[in-house]
Amino acid sequence: MNIISFVPTGRENAVSRYDIAKAVGISERDVRFKIKEANKELERIGEAIVSSSSGRGYWRTNDIAEMEKYLQESSRRRSTQAKGEALIYVKGHFRRIRVNPAQTKL
Repeated sequence: MNIISFVPTGRENAVSRYDIAKAVGISERDVRFKIKEANKELERIGEAIVSSSSGRGYWRTNDIAEMEKYLQESSRRRSTQAKGEALIYVKGHFRRIRVNPAQTKL
């Protein structure tokens, strides 16, 4: 099953993870995994599946600005605190840093 065919092109056509899961017949968690795998395939042709917390779901794009915005937003979502550390996105990779336990956001 190729998840790419269930994700439309263009932000205006975005589809929710729930709707993709329902159409494909898999869990929403599996949709996230399949999208991650699909992005490896799409990278070769200069496309990506992206989403936005202010958007309606996922869409395919070849717009570099949309891809960069997605990476910035998703890195903020992944930034977590555990044992006084956080992961932050730094030029294409993550770096572990020490944080003050009382600090709630980076």
